[in-house]
Amino acid sequence: MTKKYKPYRTANNRDIYKKYDNKRNRLENPQKYDNVKLFGFRSGKSYKMIPALLYYVLVISYVLFSLYGEFTSLKFEPLDVVLEIFKYVFILVAVLSPALFLSDFKYIDNIPVFRKHNPVSGFIGILVVILLCYGIMQVEIYCMSDTYKTSVQKYDEEYRKKLEERQKQLEDESLLNEETLTVEETTVSIEK
Repeated sequence: MTKKYKPYRTANNRDIYKKYDNKRNRLENPQKYDNVKLFGFRSGKSYKMIPALLYYVLVISYVLFSLYGEFTSLKFEPLDVVLEIFKYVFILVAVLSPALFLSDFKYIDNIPVFRKHNPVSGFIGILVVILLCYGIMQVEIYCMSDTYKTSVQKYDEEYRKKLEERQKQLEDESLLNEETLTVEETTVSIEK
């Protein structure tokens, strides 16, 4: 006599194997569960997708232009190049953490904070990731060579001088404009 499978039920009549049924369904129907959607594109609504796309493009372009700017204007030793690239990788992780941890990727279920899929734990997890990335970036900046640090100081001094010169030019132009206005006002009042 063969017995049919009956799930074990607890005292409150709950099926303890129910949480494994979703995994079984994923194996039986992989097309339904394998579509990975990025944060901002999950619902398919255009009013969510357009800002998300703009955000992702702006963040990636900012990082690429910043890398290019630093590599062209500062001096690096070989280890500094590696540390600089890692710094920008952590910047990307920090800024794109909503995309990495709120999307429907399969690895999310293995991260304890994001496993619950509720907004509070997601916010706390993203905050922890951002703070961790910021701390690692500061350690990497501290570990840079003296060549890098002196080139940053020189670049800052040059930039400040340019800003001061520009400020003086603007002040001179505004004073010149004020003088011409007062001369014009006096000529107009004399003519009357």
